[in-house]
Amino acid sequence: MTSWSSLFGKTTLDGYLDPTAAAGTPYLHLRALIARLIADGWTEWVDKPSGAISAIADTASVWQGAALREVVLGPEAVVGHGSEVISTIVMDRAKINHLNAVGRSLVGPGVSITSHVVIASHRLDREPVKLPPGSFDGVRVLRKFGALIGHHAVIGAHAVVNPGTVILPEAIVPPLVVYPQG
Repeated sequence: MTSWSSLFGKTTLDGYLDPTAAAGTPYLHLRALIARLIADGWTEWVDKPSGAISAIADTASVWQGAALREVVLGPEAVVGHGSEVISTIVMDRAKINHLNAVGRSLVGPGVSITSHVVIASHRLDREPVKLPPGSFDGVRVLRKFGALIGHHAVIGAHAVVNPGTVILPEAIVPPLVVYPQG
């Protein structure tokens, strides 16, 4: 079984997220988490077209043309030019470089998502997303969920990560790969 601490290590968000919670819990309560972070002094980011609110740490960086909708962006995290990040928690020092699409995921500290990566959050056949057995106790099936990406993992350019994928800490996903669910 993959534990919270083995997948994500120690992060600034430890006091906000329950490490014993099921994988889907932080996503299911993302709006409440964003409200708590903003109340604690994190910067409020409002996406103009949708009105969605995100919480951004003071040392995080959002580049020109990036779209954030209901995102938590941890200290020293970066979202690059033209990237779209939706309903995602991006932990300390994680880098989502330019022209990426990341949906409904937990991105661990120090992760590097290079350019033109897609992390899909719903299946084309409209079936629920199933997390692999033993990933976390609790929630196993969600209508939409992207990926759990462990600390210091690297995802190469033009990779596609399918819904419900768990990428282990320090894993390397090669460029141009379609990463299967599970």
